[in-house]
Amino acid sequence: MANSKIGVSEIRGDPEGVVHFPVGSIIELGQAVVITHQGLLFSQVYGFHPDYVLTDSDQNFPDLVA
Repeated sequence: MANSKIGVSEIRGDPEGVVHFPVGSIIELGQAVVITHQGLLFSQVYGFHPDYVLTDSDQNFPDLVA
């Protein structure tokens, strides 16, 4: 998963909202990951922790890197 990233733009190559997974992150084939803006709020609402957060809201959740 080296150098993997996600973004919100509909145009390929547009850097708008692009974030990278932290170094060492692994997503297995067929695995789903949960990405949210605020990890603590997500946990309170859904009862489980997200895999990654977009906003540095809590030290317990790994951040995606801008």
